[in-house]
Amino acid sequence: MKLSIGTPPHDIYAVADTGNTLLWTQCEPCPCCYKQKNPKFDPKKSSTYRLLPCDAPECNVENDPRFAITITLIWTTVTLTSTSGKPISFKNIVFGCGHNNTEMGTASPENEMGVVGLSFGNLSFVSQIAPYVGGRKFSHCFVP
Repeated sequence: MKLSIGTPPHDIYAVADTGNTLLWTQCEPCPCCYKQKNPKFDPKKSSTYRLLPCDAPECNVENDPRFAITITLIWTTVTLTSTSGKPISFKNIVFGCGHNNTEMGTASPENEMGVVGLSFGNLSFVSQIAPYVGGRKFSHCFVP
């Protein structure tokens, strides 16, 4: 699944996961990350990046046990391309920055930059964009 994060937008190619809550990607600095073809997101180059304080309620999210990752949570802008081809941006989305990650465990981990959590949890992408789209609804066209 392709989406962009930050301002200016940085393209992320991530695994759409209906069993995961969190959105995350590998971010700089990343001293112990799995190899990926595309550049990692550098939050310091984004004007819409804000670090979540450790006492924020969002920080109580549990990381997906399938992946050995160390995540810092940030607020940022997430942009998708609509069916008309126009970009649609969602502000103040909680996003995880992975800084110490093992491989994704898929056939081509170098093509995958993170995960888009589509579960029913409060921090899933579907839940976070609900105020912008009139409720918890989301559709995405997967093309070859």
